Amino acid sequence: MASEADVERKLRHIKYLISRGSDYFVFREDLEKNKATLKALGFLPEHAVEILSELEVQDYSKGPEINKSETKVRSVDEEVWVFGKEIVGLVTMEVYVKFSLVDIGSDTSCCCISFHKADFVIEYPFK
Repeated sequence: MASEADVERKLRHIKYLISRGSDYFVFREDLEKNKATLKALGFLPEHAVEILSELEVQDYSKGPEINKSETKVRSVDEEVWVFGKEIVGLVTMEVYVKFSLVDIGSDTSCCCISFHKADFVIEYPFK
């Protein structure tokens, strides 16, 4: 588990990458679970990205970990960080959020590979 200071630094970095646009940040709106959640909330992908930009240390669940899922962006080991957030849209739901970060030379790329209704109880160590 990361320290609060580590999570704060990582969130600042993720938010910075989001602000830099599509060359540095990808939101996987094409994944079925993510699409279904956006539809249930009545959100466009831009709404989800706005919420991602507002995540706080208290929303942290776990990480960093190595990405072992099929959603890997590249064939290298990727660092993943997991967050959760209760979101109010057309419905209210707890959303599971997973970011993948990949170092590319001297830069980093970020991908939100999960933005979907939580399949299990999310633990928040800093709440």
